[in-house]
Amino acid sequence: MKRILRGLIAGLAWHGAAHAAESRTLLHYTGYAWGLPVMSFNIDLAQENQTYNVAIEYHTTGLFRVFFPVDRQVRASGTDTQAGVIPRQFEINGQARGRVYHAIVHFGAGTPTVDNESPRAPTPDPRDQFQPIPPALTQGSIDHIAATLALLREVSSSGRCEREAHVFDGRMLTDLHAVTAPDELLRAVHGSVYAGVAHKCIFTGHVLAGGPKPPPGGDRRRGPPPIGSAWIAPIGPGGEMLLVRVAFSTPTGSLTFYLDQEREKHLF
Repeated sequence: MKRILRGLIAGLAWHGAAHAAESRTLLHYTGYAWGLPVMSFNIDLAQENQTYNVAIEYHTTGLFRVFFPVDRQVRASGTDTQAGVIPRQFEINGQARGRVYHAIVHFGAGTPTVDNESPRAPTPDPRDQFQPIPPALTQGSIDHIAATLALLREVSSSGRCEREAHVFDGRMLTDLHAVTAPDELLRAVHGSVYAGVAHKCIFTGHVLAGGPKPPPGGDRRRGPPPIGSAWIAPIGPGGEMLLVRVAFSTPTGSLTFYLDQEREKHLF
């Protein structure tokens, strides 16, 4: 589930519109599994000239929350120029099933640095200690938000999805791949605000380093790379490319998120 949530952050975080002097987009997605709403995502996207700031709040809902309580906040910032997308900072904070996690990743020239200390976060749960990642492996890596911005720029300009990125979130380094699939006609279901033809991307992720430490005397097996699909379409007055739907395969079934409404409350 944690890997799915990280993938969803990557999938929902940004749009590939051409730069305006200043723009603000507020979005809401609802996640469905087994035909029931199980998760809510609130997203605040701000862009001014060549700088972007993203704030995300997500939590589980309904009966699913009783068994899997999750509350997380994500902030990211960086620049988007003709030379490419350059992340500046990625921060994740919150709890999942009673376990608190906080990290700030500072990106810049060379190797990113990680700050795990915060007055808002108590001592990490020993069960959530992560395997060290050699700094040399994170050289040139980016965060999920920057990776998604680059993907949506590619779809907006070429209609293709082919992208690869090494993504680092402070505790895990992942190799993400996206490839193009045939366009699909989507129906407006579960309150989705979009119906029509959408570009489809298929993506996979392979963990290169990091992740939770294995239990004493045991071995924490890594499952197969998560597989998902993202549907991207122009929406809104400016025709911005947005992710209108994202689906993941899980051991217990599919988890699908739908863009269903605009928000009115800013997150920063």
